[in-house]
Amino acid sequence: MLSCLEIDLMNTTILSTGNKGGVGKTTTAQGIIEYLMAGEVPVHIAQIDRQARLAQLNNCEVLTIASDPDAARVEPALEMARFGPLMDLLDATVGKGTTVIDLGANEVDRFSAWARLCELDEELVGAGRTTLIFNVFNAEEQSIIEAAKSAEMMSSALPSAQIVYVENQRFSRVKDLNPGSAALSTYQRLIEPALKTAPSICIPRISGNSYQWFEQQRISFGRVALMDTHEIMAVTGLGKADAKIARGDIAHWMGNVFGQLDTILGHGVRADDRI
Repeated sequence: MLSCLEIDLMNTTILSTGNKGGVGKTTTAQGIIEYLMAGEVPVHIAQIDRQARLAQLNNCEVLTIASDPDAARVEPALEMARFGPLMDLLDATVGKGTTVIDLGANEVDRFSAWARLCELDEELVGAGRTTLIFNVFNAEEQSIIEAAKSAEMMSSALPSAQIVYVENQRFSRVKDLNPGSAALSTYQRLIEPALKTAPSICIPRISGNSYQWFEQQRISFGRVALMDTHEIMAVTGLGKADAKIARGDIAHWMGNVFGQLDTILGHGVRADDRI
C-alpha cells in the first residue's frame, strides 16, 4: 500500500532495518540516499555494520560503526557506548536534511536497547524530526519472521516513528509463493495485517540481474545510469549492446524505486526528472 506521508525532508531520520542479513537493507538505504541526493536534499549517512558499503558507494562522509557481536558478552557498557557517535550526528544535523541510518544484521536488538537507554525517541521528537523505519524483508520465511520482530522492537524503542514495510523482490516475490507454503502463511500472519495501516513499497528485481556487473566494484546506481557506453564496456567487459541494456535496466529500476519513494515521502518531484 502506497500512502503519502508528506514529511519535511530537511528534518527527517530514516532507518533501514530488518535484522536478517542479505535481505536488502543496504540496497534500500542506498536507493533512499540516491533518491534524496537526486532531489538535492542534504543527506547524512550512518552505517552500523562491519561492511562499510555505503562509504564505498557514496562520495561523502559516512559515519561507520562496526558491528561487534562479542562485545555484549565481554563488556556490555562498551557495546552500548559504540552508538554514541550516532547521537552526535543526529544532534549536528537537526534541520539540515535527512539522516539515513543502515542497521546491519542482528543490530536491531542492540540498537533498540541503546535507543531506550538514551531516550532517543524523546530527542528526535524534541528536535521536531520525523522518523521513518523502512523495515525490509524478502519472500523467505525467516526474513519475514525477523522483519516482524524488528518492527516490534523498533516501534517499542521509537514509538513516534512510522514503519514503512519494504519487500525486496531481488530473488523472489511474496505473491509468487506457493499457497500452501510456510513462508506465505507466516507473511499472512505477521506482515499482512500491518499493511492495512502502514505504507509499503517493493524493491523490484533489476532486469537481467544487470547490477551484478557493478556491485562488486561498489559503483552506485546513479553513477551507472550516467556512465557512457564505452566506460561501461571498459569496467564490465560487456559488449556495446549489452552495456547499453545494462545501463537501461538500472535506470528503469531507479525510476520504479524513485517513483514509489515520491509517493511515500510526498516530495513532489517526478521520478524521471531525478535520473
